[in-house]
Amino acid sequence: MCKLNGLDDTQDDLKQLVDARITTIVSVLIVFISMIWIAKGLGALSLYYPACPHLELTISTNNHYDYEFLTFLLQDHTIGL
Repeated sequence: MCKLNGLDDTQDDLKQLVDARITTIVSVLIVFISMIWIAKGLGALSLYYPACPHLELTISTNNHYDYEFLTFLLQDHTIGL
């Protein structure tokens, strides 16, 4: 039993590590692609909203609109968006 609990903890740690790395890679790719598009004169603007680790400490702002032609919303395990 003890070994199984240790493996579960290791799997959870590995999942969190992989999730953090994927989030970092995606954010870097978004910035990189945006820079290429802007450099080519396409005028693309991308917005990236990283997950907030402490939602209870956030302050909300007024409602706003994204004026882009196309908006991608990627749903993940974070609740509230």
